[in-house]
Amino acid sequence: MKLKSSRKFDAALENPFICYLDLGGGSAPAPDPAIGLAAQQNAEVAREALTFNKQVYADNKPRQAASDALATRVVNDQLAISQQNQTQAADQWNRFQTIFAPVENQTVADATNIDSAGELARASGEAATGVQTQFDNAARQRARSQVAMGINPNSGRAMAMDSEAQLGLAASKAGASNNARLVARDRGIALRAGVANFGRNMPNTAANAYGTAVASGNSAVNNQNSTMATANSNAGQMNQGFNTSINGTNSAMQGMNAQYGNQVSAYGNQVTQDNNNFKNTMQTVGTVAALFASSKKIKTNKQPIEDAKILSEVKTLPVEKWDYKGGEGDGGEHVGPYAEDVQAKFGDKAAPGGKAIDIISMNGITLSAVKGLSKQVDKLEKKVANIAARGIGRA
Repeated sequence: MKLKSSRKFDAALENPFICYLDLGGGSAPAPDPAIGLAAQQNAEVAREALTFNKQVYADNKPRQAASDALATRVVNDQLAISQQNQTQAADQWNRFQTIFAPVENQTVADATNIDSAGELARASGEAATGVQTQFDNAARQRARSQVAMGINPNSGRAMAMDSEAQLGLAASKAGASNNARLVARDRGIALRAGVANFGRNMPNTAANAYGTAVASGNSAVNNQNSTMATANSNAGQMNQGFNTSINGTNSAMQGMNAQYGNQVSAYGNQVTQDNNNFKNTMQTVGTVAALFASSKKIKTNKQPIEDAKILSEVKTLPVEKWDYKGGEGDGGEHVGPYAEDVQAKFGDKAAPGGKAIDIISMNGITLSAVKGLSKQVDKLEKKVANIAARGIGRA
């Protein structure tokens, strides 16, 4: 398996503890400041909307009070009119029962019977009797005229005149009888129609007046309420604008929060990937625990080293104070050698690839150099002691 190298993994070889803690890829991304600004804007719009609605409520209170007063007055008037209508209706019904109902019943009876067979016969008889009376009177007057003119009432001429008069009488009786029947029938029809319409329009005029009064009151209430409706409509339009602004800002906040969530998710994925890569790298070059394990029981192929030789190499090993570059190691200040120099003097076992230093080997090199230096000091101390024993250098 070929591993992808990076500065973090190279630094892990030099200082596994520090680099392992730094594998998170840096700090998590900060939230977009615009999210807070949008939330602040929403709060400001909400406060402005609350102030506006309070003002609308304050403006509408006197309007509502006026509308309530007007509606109460109109309702009271309508109740009064209703009570008055009930009283008048009772009075009219009483008048109808005591005055008009008997007359109406009589009129109905007259209208029903006016063109009955008996009534028609009576009217026809009366008409015929009247014609007969007129004919008799005319006959007596004719007889007196004949006597005055010297005409014998029993003569043929007189009898011819009487016969002609009898024919006129019959015709007159028939005409009078038929006319009487028609008049009686038409009168009955007219009376029945009058009875049908009798009394129907008595309460209409008062009822129409009361209805007009009630309608006028309702119209006043509706007109008063229309101003409230207009004010509420304007307030609703304003609130719609507030809601549109808040919804737009909320949408922007949701988009920015979603973007921030994606950034955090990508950051988490990168941390996971870096940790996995680090584990794979540690499996290739040896785990951190293996680098520091030092028990005799786990060691083999033991060989002595020459402390003097190690000391000689250490003497010329460059050691300096330095800082890690940005993004490298722990980014701090340190004192130590360079992996390239350690590799040149002690090989890849002490500095694999000249990129990282094996801490265990470096510690061993340092201890060996100290031992070599200690041996040199011991030799010098012995020489100084011998010289002192021979009295060299005494005054």
